[in-house]
Amino acid sequence: MSRRHLMILGILLGGTSPALASDWFSFLFGRHKSAELDPQLWGQYCARFVTADGRVIDKDSDPKGITHTEGQGYGMLLAEAAGDRARFDQFWRWTHSHLRRPDGLFSWKFGACGSHGDCVLDKNNASDGDVLIAWALLRAGKNWQRTDYVAAARDIAKSISNKLIIRLGQDTLLLPAADGFSDRSGVVVNLSYWVFPAFNAFTAASKDPLWQQLSTTGLALLRAARFGAWHLPPDWLHVGKGPPGPADKFPPRYSFDAVRIPLYLVWGGVGNKDLLEPFISFWSAPHPNGVPAWVDLKTNAVAPYAWSTGVASIGQIAAPASGTAGGTLAGLPVPGAKDGYYSWSLSLLARIAATETRQ
Repeated sequence: MSRRHLMILGILLGGTSPALASDWFSFLFGRHKSAELDPQLWGQYCARFVTADGRVIDKDSDPKGITHTEGQGYGMLLAEAAGDRARFDQFWRWTHSHLRRPDGLFSWKFGACGSHGDCVLDKNNASDGDVLIAWALLRAGKNWQRTDYVAAARDIAKSISNKLIIRLGQDTLLLPAADGFSDRSGVVVNLSYWVFPAFNAFTAASKDPLWQQLSTTGLALLRAARFGAWHLPPDWLHVGKGPPGPADKFPPRYSFDAVRIPLYLVWGGVGNKDLLEPFISFWSAPHPNGVPAWVDLKTNAVAPYAWSTGVASIGQIAAPASGTAGGTLAGLPVPGAKDGYYSWSLSLLARIAATETRQ
């Protein structure tokens, strides 16, 4: 590629250096086949959870319905997989217009604010939402040859690396948000925010070793963060001078966050038997009322209700990856009327992950 072409690409991708522009732009021409998402399921998802202007509505967390960056990222990933360019554009335009912060990250929570209508309810970011949005943009840019999407993904990834990735001793850690998760005792992290397939994509696009270092630390923490009877990771983990442990300011549970970890392990191609075994052991243990939705990692008490269709879908795609007998894509449970936003989202994401890891 000539120097002139590199300069042009630098302009197209936001004035970055020729070398960096070359890396990100070259990623556009890699082989990529979008996963096929069942159009009927995608249509039902949009009808139930998506507004006309491009918001994903979560009533699981608030009966009034809120929108958060996790949901926008999920919606963008699903739209790309469904080949729905119009809906993807709506998601991205709304997210950029209503949630983007001056530092390039995104305010994580948006919803009803009294007589003022809807507004940002919390200006802090959530790093999993930032990662998901950037990854969705990168996938869409590659699939649809959109340099503007790739440029946006690059800028968000740069903001994440500048604002949210820190070094603690030999560890490379992802802060859950820009504010509120570190002090003199150490850092509180959420291992379900380690979206391993996204980190793989950022590594391929940028050639920056930081993302691989982040993955390496995440895998090491998963091996160390094994608590309770089933040796499961907590939603929130404290990392400091001593051994990691459940964070004091949160319930010591494997719960609605940590259930996503096996999905990202399998999708990222790092779900070996050693890493998945604690989850498989818990899922396959005899539970009189079905697999519990959460576990208290200090008392071993379990939820009085079972896991959702979405988490069951993750369990089904993770079991074959670990060498344990499990279902196929065709046999994945189908979300229905009783499933909320989160269960539907996880169920459809599991279907995409299953398709891509079998290609």
